[in-house]
Amino acid sequence: MTAQADMQQALVEKLRALFPDLTIAAESDGKPVVLATRERYVDVVKTLRDDPALRFAILSHLTAVHRPQDAEPFEVVVRLTSLTLPAQAAVKVRAAGDPPTVPSLAAFWRAANWHERETFDMFGVHFAGHPDHRRIFLEEDADFHPLRKEFPLNGDEG
Repeated sequence: MTAQADMQQALVEKLRALFPDLTIAAESDGKPVVLATRERYVDVVKTLRDDPALRFAILSHLTAVHRPQDAEPFEVVVRLTSLTLPAQAAVKVRAAGDPPTVPSLAAFWRAANWHERETFDMFGVHFAGHPDHRRIFLEEDADFHPLRKEFPLNGDEG
């Protein structure tokens, strides 16, 4: 095993110790993924950010995945970068309801504001508590979300 792989495995084990009630997996490249519940989502990301040994203080990316065949078809994916470790981690949470909703992270990372607005615009996922929940690319009255799987490949014909 390489030093990088050893470090990533140690990080996965630390995350399992921090969140014994949650599933901790590793992506194909070995980076850890925390599968958070909606109830624990904010707690998980705050812990990753604030734990002095981890300091995942940079929100690198936030988006959604749409799997229409699933019971809860929307999953929000947050990628974090550590200031302490040479590491990245992801947190995934299912968005539920109509409209699909998860808590906002904008109060904890300024960068989340824009990412959540883009995810709302493209997928229709709502972020409860977001300070400026409006479209960022499309017109405010647009009644579609172009990154949903059911969106026509030839675009909106309206």
